[in-house]
This record gives sequence, structure tokens and C-alpha cells, in this order.
Amino acid sequence: MSKTYIEEVLVISLSIHFLLVSTLNLQAVREAVGLRFIETFFITMPLAFLLALAIGGAIRAQDLEPKLKSVNAKTDRNLDLLVCSIVILSAFLLLFKKILETGDSVTFDEPIHLKITEDVSTFDFGILQGFARYVNPPLPYFLFALLLKPVGISLLNCRLLSSVIASIIPAILYLLAIEFIKSRRAVVALSYGYILTPLYQNVMYRLTFDGLSTMIFISSVYFFFKAIKTERVRHSAISAVFLGLCILTKYPPAIWLILGYASTILFLKLQGEFNLKQFMPIIVGIAIPSAILPILLPRHLQFLLQILLSVPASWPLMINEYKTLLWDLLLLLGWSPYLISIFMLRDFRQTRERDPVDLLSLTLIALAFAAPLLNPLTRRIVQIIPIFFITTISYSMRRYRTITLILIWLNLFWWGLINLPA
Repeated sequence: MSKTYIEEVLVISLSIHFLLVSTLNLQAVREAVGLRFIETFFITMPLAFLLALAIGGAIRAQDLEPKLKSVNAKTDRNLDLLVCSIVILSAFLLLFKKILETGDSVTFDEPIHLKITEDVSTFDFGILQGFARYVNPPLPYFLFALLLKPVGISLLNCRLLSSVIASIIPAILYLLAIEFIKSRRAVVALSYGYILTPLYQNVMYRLTFDGLSTMIFISSVYFFFKAIKTERVRHSAISAVFLGLCILTKYPPAIWLILGYASTILFLKLQGEFNLKQFMPIIVGIAIPSAILPILLPRHLQFLLQILLSVPASWPLMINEYKTLLWDLLLLLGWSPYLISIFMLRDFRQTRERDPVDLLSLTLIALAFAAPLLNPLTRRIVQIIPIFFITTISYSMRRYRTITLILIWLNLFWWGLINLPA
């Protein structure tokens, strides 16, 4: 019995178990069946394991190479353009549906963002001088104010603009994924799976600038990967520009990029594959904010210190919040994808020929999932979801059969899919 077979049966078991438990815990199903979560969890566990063994037996009798064959490196650009257009349209229609369903109800910080955007649209320098008191960077407010001023700044218009920007993200994910996965069917499925994730459906259309920050974040990563692959300075320069825009949009994902790019460049240097000219724009893009950081650091350290000092007094409440956070993270993205990340980290540590792309992906994922620890909110990881998708599926395609890959893929968006009619 091979190590890969045991590993794959474990992945299949977790995948099936999540699909069963999450489905049985839908409110309508739960009321009809009359089972609580803890009961469905343990009742479905042996069933999931038996199904995994049955599937594993079929796998064991076959070659473990994935059935999804790679396409040629030179993909059909017209077909890619058509697919991206359809994906963008599908994403926008889904977000527009969510806008209609939500109506005037607001959550998160939408009223605050709307008020600031309205203030900025006046271009009153007296108001703009007070911008330093805001936690978020200024770019989103100026961009939305500039684009929406001709048609009027309202919550509906802001949400529509957020939806248009967020609709571009699955297309960028498609272009990024096709660079590594090379199976157009798998990449199209990946893009639509991302659209169906709960965080994408419930967050991206809102006036929280998460769609804008995610679009900029994944664009920077896309061109950084292209810079590694093609060794062209222009890709590095474009990545650096998007890094700068990310800094001006939201601080946490920008910090992930700075640390991720720095660690990857250091890794390439240690491997003897570093080209100073190739990565000079990125190095400059990292150096400038790093030089400014000491100026902003005292204010943010004070904010962090206040959070840490408040922990002992609110420890019982914090425990409940972190329990909710852990459950939300597991529910939103399934259970097996996290196991895949652990396997990937294990293989990265053990192998001698390490891939800088894997290093950057794992670094960004680790930093992103550490972010909610300071403030337990699942929305903190929204920018990393496309990278998490690509990393999980790409690794799974290299190791597992198609049936296993499909189960992992379903885990990533299943909760969003079964809640879609609601």
C-alpha cells in the first residue's frame, strides 16, 4: 500500500465528509431530517470513509497520473479572450443578483465608506487634510469619487462599480491559472468555482473595496509569476506598479506581497537564479514602502498594542470569536483544501528542487490566514482566495486522480453553491 494511496484516501474521506455534513446542515434539510450538527458529523464519518475506500480501490487499480491532460504552452488567445468575457459576464450577473436581493440593507463599513467617498468627491482640501485619521489608504475613495461623480455617488452606484471591478478577478485568475495548470477545462472550472465561493458572493459587490484590492493584489501576483517565468523586466515593472496600487488600497494584502516578494527574491538569490536587472522594479517597489514604514509604524504599533492589552480582559469573548472564525474558515473553503496545503508545505521542505512559485504561494497563504488572528473576521482572507484556489488545484493535479481533484474542487465552493438559491 503506497504512501500516495493512503494520502489520497484521506483527502477523499475529508472531501466527502464535508460535502455530506455541510449539506445535511442546511436549515431546510436539518429541519426535515431532525439531526444536529454533532450528530451528522459522527454519523457521516464512517460513510465517508467507506466511500473513500471504494473510490480508493478503483484508483489503486489504475495509474495515478491525472486524466486531465495539459494543453500546449501556446494557448489560443481568441478562445482565452472568449472564455474570460463569459466568465466576467457570469460573475457580474451573479453579483448584480446579490445587489437586488440585498436592497438598501447595509453591513460592514459601507455607510462609512460611502460618506468618505462623498466627502472626497467635493475635492475640498479642508476635508482632504483630515484624511490621515482614516485607517484605509486613499486610492479607493478617490477612484470611486472620480468615476461616479458624473452619475452621482450613491450606495447602489458604488455597489455596481464594485461589482464591475470584482467581475474582472475571475478572468485574471483564469489567465494566471492557465500559466501553470495548462488544462483549459480545469481552469474554466476553477474560475467558476471561485465565483461560487461564499466570500466572493457575499463580499465582492459591497462597498468595502475588497473587490478592488483583490483585483490589484492578484494582478501584481500574476505579473510577478510572469516575471519569474519569462525573465522580462516589463513584467516585473507592471507587478511593481500593482504593488504600489495595492499599498494605496489596503495595507494588509500589500504587506503580504512585500514579505512574499522579498522572501522569493532572497530564495532565488540563494539558489543562484537571481537576476538584479530582472527584479529591480520589484526591489524598488519593496524598498520605498519599507523606507516609509518607520514613519507609520508608531501609530499602527499603538493600535496593535491596544488590541493585545484588551485580550486578557475579554478572553472568554475572544475564545468564542476564534471558535466562530475557525468554523467559518473550515465551512467556507471545505476541509480537504487545508490538508492539501499541509501536504504541499511538507513536499516543499523535503524536495531539493524547490519552486519559487510554490514558495511565494505558500508564503502569501500563510500570511493571509494569519491576518484574522488579530481581528477574527473571515473577510480578512478574501484577497488570498484566488491564490489558494490555484495552489490547491495545481498541486492536486500533479498528485491525484481526476475524481479526487473534483472532490477537492467541490469542497472549495460547495457551501456557496448549496446556499445559492437562498
